[in-house]
This record gives sequence, structure tokens and C-alpha cells, in this order.
Amino acid sequence: MRFLVDGIAEVARVRTTWFADPWGVVFILVEKSRPERPYFAQWD
Repeated sequence: MRFLVDGIAEVARVRTTWFADPWGVVFILVEKSRPERPYFAQWD
């Protein structure tokens, strides 16, 4: 695994960084701005 950027970027109030696995697949890590809220809408 290698990181494609140094550090963490803040874009539109979202913290993010990028890395690639040994096969060249790129992953984007995104930190939630509001940890108490769910990622997706919840149904009953």
C-alpha cells in the first residue's frame, strides 16, 4: 500500500486521503463530518 498524497485534505468540510494497493487499485478514505449521524438513511 502506498499513499498518493501527503497528509489529509479538507474539501467541502470533508477530510479525505487517497492510497493505492499493490495492484494499483486506488482507494479514497473519507472521514464523516458528523460521526453521530448514519452513513445512509435508515428505514423502520
